[in-house]
Amino acid sequence: MKKLKFKKSIIFVLIAVFAVFSAYMTAEFLKIPDKFIVMEGEKAQYGRFFSAHIKDASDEGILKNGVYTGKNDGKNFDADIKMPGILDVKRAEAEVVKNKKLIACGNAIGVKLYTDGVLVADLTEFEQKDGGNVSPARGAGLKPGDFITYAGGEKITGVKELKAQTEKHKNKKMKIKFLRNSKERETEIEPKQEKNSGVWRLGFWAKDSTAGIGTLTYFDPETNTFGALGHGISGGDGGNVLSVKNGSVVRANIIDVKKGVSGSPGELQGVFAGGNSKIGTIGKNIKYGIFGTADKENIHGEEYFVGTADKITEGKAYILSNISGDTTEKYEIEILKVMRYNENSTKGMVIKVTDKRLLEKTGGIVQGMSGSPIIQNDLLIGAVTHVFVNNPAKGYGIFMETMVKNAQ
Repeated sequence: MKKLKFKKSIIFVLIAVFAVFSAYMTAEFLKIPDKFIVMEGEKAQYGRFFSAHIKDASDEGILKNGVYTGKNDGKNFDADIKMPGILDVKRAEAEVVKNKKLIACGNAIGVKLYTDGVLVADLTEFEQKDGGNVSPARGAGLKPGDFITYAGGEKITGVKELKAQTEKHKNKKMKIKFLRNSKERETEIEPKQEKNSGVWRLGFWAKDSTAGIGTLTYFDPETNTFGALGHGISGGDGGNVLSVKNGSVVRANIIDVKKGVSGSPGELQGVFAGGNSKIGTIGKNIKYGIFGTADKENIHGEEYFVGTADKITEGKAYILSNISGDTTEKYEIEILKVMRYNENSTKGMVIKVTDKRLLEKTGGIVQGMSGSPIIQNDLLIGAVTHVFVNNPAKGYGIFMETMVKNAQ
């Protein structure tokens, strides 16, 4: 009897061990990385994969930890996906900044940008020939910050083209396409004739160029390219990053500083240098900054290796900034928080100005300092991008690897 019970116990234990082992192996064989992503067109699909994207995958194989092992080969799963996978993208991005050396600049620049379209700067009313005040733009639903790209079926690259289309559509509706919050919309607008001048108008102030003061962030001596600002140039309240037709950056001199206080951000006030002061040509204006080409002879600064987000630590660092004349100086800051999950944002870290000289002169971070390089442990790790309106000593910085990757 005892022997029978003992045999049953042994059998029970063996069955239990086999069940646990089988469950473990099944779980391991079916395991797929939690954040595995493959790109289907322009949409990222999270947490699943598409069998149609697998090339030459054997039915007898096993997908384990993202690696497909079949009788044919043992290639990485992401290498057998027809559309780009996140692992491919990550490797490519890593190669872009691996052992990358850039010249950290920090000097003030004047930015001249001509847009590939027309910005609605503000809405206006006028007295029309038939009597009464009117604003065709307001009636069409346009708002300040909207960016017009097409009118009357024609591509609009500037005010001149828009004016020509307005003349063609006297007293008849004109279809227009415009961007608002980066989304394309359509409407119809009917030009009206102004009573006094006889000119046909749309009822808004139009802009096809902009200019301002900012900071040059880096120069890449291998490619003769530069990056600046750390954020894009947008138009009005619409938040659209302006499409570039052409533009340039020139040397600038800072002549005064409006000090930042709680509730009112300050600004650098400067003038564009005259004569042969051009530094480079703008090729891209995107979310992560303005980028273009330049001659090395127009660049001044020290060379640093790029520090990736994983190398950034909370604690002391410094920025390079130009707040007087054309002189760039080092100013101490503290990195309060590193948000590595914000690698595709212009807000990758929270910084605080601790340098007494800078606090006394500017109150902290002011408009025009956008693009000031951030250095930590002899690495170029980022650039200043935003200021906290209620605490100008604090602001945000973009990761340098984010700027470099998106400049490509």
